[in-house]
Amino acid sequence: MSAVQTDIPAEAALLKRHGFDTVDGAFAFAGGEALTKPRLGSRERIRLSLAGDDGRPIVWYLKRYGADSWATRLCRRIFGGAGAARREFESICRLHAAGVPTMRAVAMGEAPGAFGPGRGYLVVTSVPGEALERCGEDFLARHAGDAQALDAFNDALADLASGLHAAGFTHRDFYASHIFLDPTPEGPRR
Repeated sequence: MSAVQTDIPAEAALLKRHGFDTVDGAFAFAGGEALTKPRLGSRERIRLSLAGDDGRPIVWYLKRYGADSWATRLCRRIFGGAGAARREFESICRLHAAGVPTMRAVAMGEAPGAFGPGRGYLVVTSVPGEALERCGEDFLARHAGDAQALDAFNDALADLASGLHAAGFTHRDFYASHIFLDPTPEGPRR
């Protein structure tokens, strides 16, 4: 299956230039910075810094998903369901459509396999700010005596949770490494 594009068609030439317009091309790509962590299994995450058509750097993330186990693919074939790349792609698009601040899904593709999709990939944009896991303690320490800043932080976090629920998500991945803090002079960006 060829790559599925989102509403970012202006990036089609950049995707094609780096091979992200096909599953084989996405898996052949050898550049970028590998982002490893325990328990990724057959998944890979790679930070990309690419030159856009205007020469400015564009930061994207490439996620490559190895083929699921035979048992998982068989269950998906019997009970229905998409592969990991398509599920994440569709979730990101739903979140974006619901107005929940998140990355944008740039491209996705899955190779056919026995009993459903085989390996797949997803390219997403970066998001502004820094993960709470890395900056949360410092932010809270800097604003310990500033009730207004802490209230703005709590309100932004509550708005995020509310937006996820309103969009029909039960935020399984709602933890500090997936929530980004992007402070502005008016407080955390919502």
